[in-house]
Amino acid sequence: MKTRTVFAGWACIFILIVLSASSCSVAETPTGAETAKLPPPPADTKPPEKKASVIEITPNGPADVVRAFYEHLREKRFRHAIYLTNLRPAIEQLSDRELKEYQVDLENVAKFVPSDVQINGEIISGDRLP
Repeated sequence: MKTRTVFAGWACIFILIVLSASSCSVAETPTGAETAKLPPPPADTKPPEKKASVIEITPNGPADVVRAFYEHLREKRFRHAIYLTNLRPAIEQLSDRELKEYQVDLENVAKFVPSDVQINGEIISGDRLP
C-alpha cells in the first residue's frame, strides 16, 4: 500500500511538471546573421498589454476550474489544486506528512504560475462527469 501511495504521489508531481512545461513556450533567438537582417525596433514601441480572457467564464465551468487550479497552485494550496484534477483519488490517500514530502517539487512548479492566468478557450470532449 505504501509503494502504491508513493507511486501515485510521484505520478502527480510528474504530471504537474509536464503540464507546466507544456504551457510555456520558448522563442528561438536569432543568430548573428539573422539579427543583421532585422530592422531596429521603433523607439516609442510600448510592450503589448495583457488581454483579459476572451471567453465568458461561467462559475464552476471548465475555465473557472482551470483558473481556480492555478490560483490554488500559486498560493501553495497543493492539495486543493490537485483535488480539482483527475488525480484526486491519489492525493486523497496521502496524509499531510506524505504530501509534504513533495512540497519542494510542487513549490518549484508553483513559482512559474503567473498571477493572472489568461483563459482563451475551452475544449470539452465527452458528455460524462467523472
